[in-house]
Amino acid sequence: SSDSPSSSSSSNSRSSSRHPLSHANSVPHISSAAASSHQSLSSSTPPLPCADIIFGEVDAEQRPPIKAATVDKLVEHLLSDYCYPTYRSCFLTVFRAFISPPQLLDLLKSHLKKIEKKDTARLISVMKAWIEGHPQDFLHNPSTLSAAQNLIQELNKVMPVGAERLQKSLDKILEKGGEG
Repeated sequence: SSDSPSSSSSSNSRSSSRHPLSHANSVPHISSAAASSHQSLSSSTPPLPCADIIFGEVDAEQRPPIKAATVDKLVEHLLSDYCYPTYRSCFLTVFRAFISPPQLLDLLKSHLKKIEKKDTARLISVMKAWIEGHPQDFLHNPSTLSAAQNLIQELNKVMPVGAERLQKSLDKILEKGGEG
């Protein structure tokens, strides 16, 4: 029920061998726990059941937290109708603990081929939040920048206006990054 606070489950998330995003609501604990256990994730994390994603109890806002998921399912959820801003923010903050920025861009590109146009707008929104919220991923990493520009070119084929906005956001941070 929504009466049960997440405090009982948040203490449980640090001691269990679940995926580091098992409690997206505890942002400060996610990044440190994920970073410290990054090398042991593949060996200590048990395989997930067929669903590839496990949800917890619904919270006060009627959103079930993700308790465990494959990277592919985390990205799929990021682009779904059910994704909420808190999840997106948490994901964009901690994903580097288990996947590199160029790998995430490759996953986003592969999902672009499978999604509907309305979800393409969501992908553009995720990319814009990433570029503007985490410019360091693009400023000093040529492989990430190249992969982002490649994805923007693909987006341009489906949604040119959105792709143009992304390119402008990317150009803006690159210009600012070159000044400092």
